[in-house]
Amino acid sequence: MKKVILSALAVVFAFNIASAQEEVVRVTTVTTTNYFKPNQGDVTADLGLFGNGIFSSQSPVNTFNGMLKGRLFLMDDLALRVSLSASQESKTNTSDPDVTKKNSKGSFGLFAGIEKHFDGTARLSPYVGADLGIGVGNETSITDNKKDNNFDSSVKGPGTFYIGGKLLFGADYYIAQSLYVGAEAGLDLGCNFTGRTTTTVGGTTKTSEPEGSNFTLGTGVYAGFKIGFVF
Repeated sequence: MKKVILSALAVVFAFNIASAQEEVVRVTTVTTTNYFKPNQGDVTADLGLFGNGIFSSQSPVNTFNGMLKGRLFLMDDLALRVSLSASQESKTNTSDPDVTKKNSKGSFGLFAGIEKHFDGTARLSPYVGADLGIGVGNETSITDNKKDNNFDSSVKGPGTFYIGGKLLFGADYYIAQSLYVGAEAGLDLGCNFTGRTTTTVGGTTKTSEPEGSNFTLGTGVYAGFKIGFVF
């Protein structure tokens, strides 16, 4: 009888040890799989690089075309995304001491959408997604003639307005925990509206009619190369 009881206890003990080992393997596997990639509730932010091309003389950091992006992972493989594009450029020409010319232009865009991520590998996270958003832009040109105010002029506009969306695909590669590089491209679908232009010369102002709109459909590389972080 004693041998039967000891044998039963040995079987129970062995079963418990096996179950514990299986749980450790399962937890270890899950942890290893998600060690680099974001998990549910994580937030990421990335910045586009080389938007002007790798060999461009301009800065490799560029905020055009949704180059700044943040994501909130609702699930391990599903994320909400918000992309921001912003630019501002001003130039002043004083090569002629009697005339100063100033030009400025800027734009702003905001997109929101969703991403679906796939298994890939332990470090590679490919995804597809979609965005909807708007963009606005404007420009101004001013000529200041210091000798004769009658030659002063300013041109404001035309303002532009964009509304549309993107079907996109991309991939993130995690070079370390919470640090990744990647790229993103896709298909643009939208409409651009061009507004009025106001021209003032020698105190006389004229305003043109809106120039109209045009529909666009084409491919684009939105982020070029990017580097990002998981918080």
